[in-house]
Amino acid sequence: MNFDNIINQLVRTGTPWYDKLNEAGTAAYDQLNQAGTKAYDYLRGEADNSFPGTSGGPTGTAPTPESPEANAQSFLKERIEQVKEIADKGIIPVPTINEDVHGLLTGAKAMMGVFGRPYRLLSNPGTERYLQSNVDLAAQGKSYNVGDTFRYGGDIYNPKGEIVQKATPGWYTTRGLGDDDTSSARGLGGQMHLVVGEGGVVTTRDKFNTNHRVGRHLGTLGEGVWTGDLDKIGNAMIGLPVATAEQLGFLNQHPNGTEFVVGKVPLNRY
Repeated sequence: MNFDNIINQLVRTGTPWYDKLNEAGTAAYDQLNQAGTKAYDYLRGEADNSFPGTSGGPTGTAPTPESPEANAQSFLKERIEQVKEIADKGIIPVPTINEDVHGLLTGAKAMMGVFGRPYRLLSNPGTERYLQSNVDLAAQGKSYNVGDTFRYGGDIYNPKGEIVQKATPGWYTTRGLGDDDTSSARGLGGQMHLVVGEGGVVTTRDKFNTNHRVGRHLGTLGEGVWTGDLDKIGNAMIGLPVATAEQLGFLNQHPNGTEFVVGKVPLNRY
């Protein structure tokens, strides 16, 4: 029995129902975005009335620094970013207390799909320390340039079982991190592709998923039950609903925002 085919059949059968639910959730969420957009449009119009060209239109001249026009333009840019951030990360604040709770809530928001998008998961000191420890292991004490990329993760294999990309040094040997990380906080990032930005800020745009399809998780579950391997059973039970939601097209793959800040690294000095 091909379980992936079963899931695909469920997708075809359930799509009309899901589309209706998705439309309802999207409509409710769009109301939040529209409110922010209307507020921005109003501010933009008022600024243009007072200072022609302030909002980036063709009229007027470029404002000089510290001028009223420049201040108004800066204010508008901040409002634009706020509207974008609401659409990306949500608007209703949800405290996360520590890294484990944050990891669990990340999974919960992802599984809620469009209905979880209005909720904004707030960070906390525990989460920041945890993510920074991941970055520190991946960075290996090196300095970077803006735009550099590096990886936090294990060995990557091709279909022949050959290693095509080696693991982060220490991934398999560092206690409590990498392959030894069994905490709920692992849901925050897991294996990540990292990008260095201004000021050494490190972000990831990786998607929240399991990297495996439903059939693979069911196979792991069956193997775990057959051999009594509790680790395989646990991993399959966690991964199975996530993979199912992903194949159904319901999973929110960026529950903490499209660009998630995970730490900092030192920059090279020239």
